[in-house]
Amino acid sequence: MSNEQTISREELQELLAFKQEWEQDKQRKLDLFHLLPKEILEDLELSKANLRKLCNTFNRTRTNYDNEWTRRTFINRQYIGECNKVNVSATSAIQGRYKDTEKLRMMASATSKLFEEIQTIIGDLDEDSMTYEHWKTIDKRAH
Repeated sequence: MSNEQTISREELQELLAFKQEWEQDKQRKLDLFHLLPKEILEDLELSKANLRKLCNTFNRTRTNYDNEWTRRTFINRQYIGECNKVNVSATSAIQGRYKDTEKLRMMASATSKLFEEIQTIIGDLDEDSMTYEHWKTIDKRAH
C-alpha cells in the first residue's frame, strides 16, 4: 500500500460512526413508515400512474358539499376601503398560513386517531352484531 491509500485510526472511527448514524437514521425511517395504517401503505405502493388514476376517480366520485361552511366568504363591501388601507407584512401573512396549517395538522391527526379507533371497534365485531351501544361508543369518541 502507498501512503495515499492508508487511513488513519481517527478517520476510520469517523467513518464507522457515520455508518452507524446512517443505519440508525435508516431504521428510524423504516419504523415510522411501518406505523402508517395499512390502507396508506397500500396507496404508497401504487405506481404514479395508478395513483393519478385513483386521485382522478376520487375527484369525480366525491360528494360535492354545498353548505354554509364550504362556501368561500366574501368581505363585506363596507369594509373593503378599510382593508385596502391596511398594509400587512409578508411575515404576518405567512404566519397566518402556518397557523392554518397547524390547525389542519391537528384535525388530520385527530381524524386519523378516530379512524383507527373505529377500525378497531368494527374489526372486533361481527357484521351483524353492530348495536346501538357500539354506535354510541363511536359517537362519544368522536366528540
